[in-house]
Amino acid sequence: MIFVLFVSLLAGCGRETEKPTGKTETTESLFSADNSESDAEHNTHGDKTEGNTVASDGEVGNVAIPPSYDAETENVNTCSSMDYITASDNMGLFPAGATTVYYTDIETGYKVVYCFNGGCTHGDNSCAAHFNGIIQSLACYHGKWLVVTSQTDGSKLTLVRADPDSGEREEVCSFARTDEVSYDFSYAFYAFDYAYLDLYVYHVKEARSTCITYQIDLKTGEKKAVLEYDGSTANYRFVAGGVDFFLYESHYGYDVEKKAYHCDLYLYDMKTEERTLICSHDEGYTYSVDPQTADKNWFVFAMGQSMCTLNLTDRTVREIVAVPEGQRIRNYLILDHQIQYLTSDAENLFYAYHIAADSTETESTELADERNREGAVFSTKGVCGDCFYGMSDGKYLILAKEDYYLENYDKGIEIG
Repeated sequence: MIFVLFVSLLAGCGRETEKPTGKTETTESLFSADNSESDAEHNTHGDKTEGNTVASDGEVGNVAIPPSYDAETENVNTCSSMDYITASDNMGLFPAGATTVYYTDIETGYKVVYCFNGGCTHGDNSCAAHFNGIIQSLACYHGKWLVVTSQTDGSKLTLVRADPDSGEREEVCSFARTDEVSYDFSYAFYAFDYAYLDLYVYHVKEARSTCITYQIDLKTGEKKAVLEYDGSTANYRFVAGGVDFFLYESHYGYDVEKKAYHCDLYLYDMKTEERTLICSHDEGYTYSVDPQTADKNWFVFAMGQSMCTLNLTDRTVREIVAVPEGQRIRNYLILDHQIQYLTSDAENLFYAYHIAADSTETESTELADERNREGAVFSTKGVCGDCFYGMSDGKYLILAKEDYYLENYDKGIEIG
């Protein structure tokens, strides 16, 4: 069923960025554990950003996608990529080393330095695979590498755009330590010509820390803080980038009765700087500890007993499938246009399903071998060509999509 949302604007729209709380854990995989038992730090003050709830049907507003964008290349997320990114030829992976980028062949698992210069020592910037500084994050976006590096003395964080073949590179922006502030990297997200960097910022004179999400225009290098929290109000998490908006979650406590974190989903309009409540905890919004909830043109979320999608170009919201009666949604992610989600029943038995993000079917496909497991046999982390890469028994593996959906997990190829 397709429905669009009539949204009420938040009170105080366009106000200064609020300061939410603590650090949200974003590293657990889809099947690692129930999100209600996570050890993540959460604000327990009960503070909540005020705003009106949305109707169950209506309209967010349609936005035509600019012709320069290919939605299939958008929403590149580094916080769940397991230190690997998909090469632009879809035939290999780039695992980042301390200062050097390597290439792993997905058919053999063989890893080499991504450099074509004979006799190169890979020790300076004459090597296309070498970077001055420790590689904190690596992404392949629109045919270029976007690399976040840090100096060993912590004096500077730099976002660099590089050509993976020629080695040509340019600094997009940087964050330098001063007498007043210093910066540590958390994760990066890229969508529709913007970078979103989540940084820990230490304020020297006040001896306090905040977590700030910076939005960076990849064309101009201009940056601004769009989300910030310091432990006094709510805990914010950036989750997806749209054409001229982005989505974020506001976490503000734990619901003991529902065994779930209080979490609301908001849309921030970049043109008007207005914040709109899309779905609230009271309406059944379910937080996923897995950060891979946006992929290409889709953002996936759970509302009540249903898995839903929000189209990141035209803002339409669609209910995809309802979970079986007697089960509740625990965690979810989206990869390869497939929504993968975990449920449990009253006896605390676990079930794993997948369904296409644009499906018109009324039922999902169950991964039977994953039933009643708290850890996946194969935990997906990313897509490369006709394969998934992920983890199984503590090892990094490449597994053909066909084998994944047939649950032939033993056919995975180990990668270093």
